[in-house]
Amino acid sequence: TATNSGGGVYHGHSVLESTLLVRDSRIDDNTAPSGAGVNSVDPLTITGSLIHANEATSTSSGGGGITSTATLWLINSTLSGNAAAAAGGGPVVGSGSAAFLTNATNY
Repeated sequence: TATNSGGGVYHGHSVLESTLLVRDSRIDDNTAPSGAGVNSVDPLTITGSLIHANEATSTSSGGGGITSTATLWLINSTLSGNAAAAAGGGPVVGSGSAAFLTNATNY
């Protein structure tokens, strides 16, 4: 449980933009105002992973599973059972950002 963002993983601003790689992982049962499973402000790649049963509690943001304000690659991964009080129980991608999903499931 996090009081800000990123209950499971928080990937914040760095001096040099860096890409976070989450591989063959399970991120589950986290709670945060936004980005309860994963919150990233730099590029994010998730591959071969399960993001499950995370809950974003803020009524002004979302992203129960993932919140990304940079480029998101979701590859061979599953988002399931995530919830948000506002928008996006699964992934939320910020305006001006891109999301690329390959063999990804969200339910």
